[in-house]
Formats: sequence, C-alpha cells, structure tokens
Amino acid sequence: MPENATYKPGPDIDFPGEAGSKTYWAGVCATDSIGVSVSGLRQGDVIEIHSISGQCSFAGGDRERGDKVLSMVDVVGAFTPDAWDTALKAIRSAIPILKGDLKRDGYGKEGGDTSYAKKEGGIIICMPAAGGTLDSNPDTRPEVKDGYGRLPKDDATWKFPIRFPITVHSNRYTVEGCGVLNIAAFDHDFQDNAGVYEVVFSVTRKS
Repeated sequence: MPENATYKPGPDIDFPGEAGSKTYWAGVCATDSIGVSVSGLRQGDVIEIHSISGQCSFAGGDRERGDKVLSMVDVVGAFTPDAWDTALKAIRSAIPILKGDLKRDGYGKEGGDTSYAKKEGGIIICMPAAGGTLDSNPDTRPEVKDGYGRLPKDDATWKFPIRFPITVHSNRYTVEGCGVLNIAAFDHDFQDNAGVYEVVFSVTRKS
C-alpha cells in the first residue's frame, strides 16, 4: 500500500476461478442488511469460519443513519493490520454507539449467558442457492439449544441453504449452489442496530 494511502475495502469480493484457498477478513456491520459477499463460488467449494469477534446491539440505535453504513471484506495479506484497524474505526465512528439492549456476539449469544437468541443477533451465512441474504422471519429462525448454539430446524420444513456458526466444533460448510455467498448480521429491522462483527473465514476449491 502506498504511504499515506487511505484503505477503503468494499463489501464485495471475487473468488478466483482456479483451485486453492483464500482467507478473508470481514467487518460485518449490524446495520447492513446485505452484509459482505463473495462471488464466483461453485457447488462443492468449502467455506470455513475461523473466528468471529465483537459484539453488536439489536435495539435502540439511531434510525436516521444506521442503514447508511456498509460492511467490508478483503483478502488477508492485501492490507496491513494497521490499515484494517483504521477501516474498522471508520465504520464504528459512523454508526451509533452500542446500546444496552440485546447485545449479542457473533454466535448469537448474549453477554455471559449460555443461552442463544432465536430472532436476531450473530451472523448468518447464506449460500448461493439462497439467492441473496435472508432476513430473520418465522421460516428462517433456527432451533436454539442452550450450551450448544443455533442450528437449522430439524424437520422437513427446513429447506433454506443457510447456516449459523456455532461454538462447539469447526464451522466448515460445503457451498450449495453457484454464484454469490453472503455473510450478514441476522435480523429483520437493521436501522436501530449498532456495532460490527469481525469475521475471519476461508474459501477452498479442490479442483
């Protein structure tokens, strides 16, 4: 990066066509209903969530400016850590401060409690077959298991190609469909949210 250059990653990135693996660093803003996207994926590629840090609130934010802040993503190694920190600070300064209501980590867990939220909070992974980012509604809300996490509904009505990261084992998922994969905050009303999740994930193509 040139000296004194301003680092401004965008919300979208392409996965190269050849086989191999790329690791990405994303800032998923809780006020952004679309989140970050990775295009060029194929059926059978593998996405793995390596870490999710940060806390977001899902009530009490500033509706006048909350929906104007976008998430960001880039390949690890394409920037310096200081440049990424500066970009994250720009997001945090542009959105409301965290409120005391409905604070959740990236796995949908609230505070030090062992319970998980069902209706909002944490991140959602939407496979290309989903056709975009799906919001929280009675059909997409997961089963909640205390001490374990949030899982797709274990019944015949669950037909959505989405995933919720959990904390008890590796979050590796086989990509369903071809095209664009989205990672976003899980909610239905984004304008009163605040905060940003920092997500490290990789995409791998074997052949």
